Amino acid sequence: MNFKHGHCPITGKRSPTLASWHEMWRRVSDPSRHRYERYGGRGITVCDRWKDFNTFLADLGEKPSSEHSLERIDNNGNYEPANCRWATRKEQCRNRRTSKLLVFNGETKTLVEWCESLGLNYARTLARLNQLNWSVERAFTTPKLC
Repeated sequence: MNFKHGHCPITGKRSPTLASWHEMWRRVSDPSRHRYERYGGRGITVCDRWKDFNTFLADLGEKPSSEHSLERIDNNGNYEPANCRWATRKEQCRNRRTSKLLVFNGETKTLVEWCESLGLNYARTLARLNQLNWSVERAFTTPKLC
């Protein structure tokens, strides 16, 4: 085979970018694949443009590092150029279907992002919201009690 993109050397070892492309396809097309029900089983597809690895590579570029993986920005959307990017695990954890977005002072962020930006303890703030049923404003603005 002639690999013009250089992502499958003579040894047969896939580049990290090519491996990510293959995994994307397996998630949406292989019912025996682990967690298929979260991808192809929910109707998630890959755009026609990305049937060719070269166009996928042209759209997203090389996988930046081993810390990055392919992320769908709208995790209910398909794999397509406007909805995908390379993201770190930390970034992806914030973009899950289960992540709750909180509005405070007219801005929307995840709880982790709010805790980081406001210097709050995550576990304490989570407990205030979930166990004590405090409002977002109260949970974010009440000082730590001794």
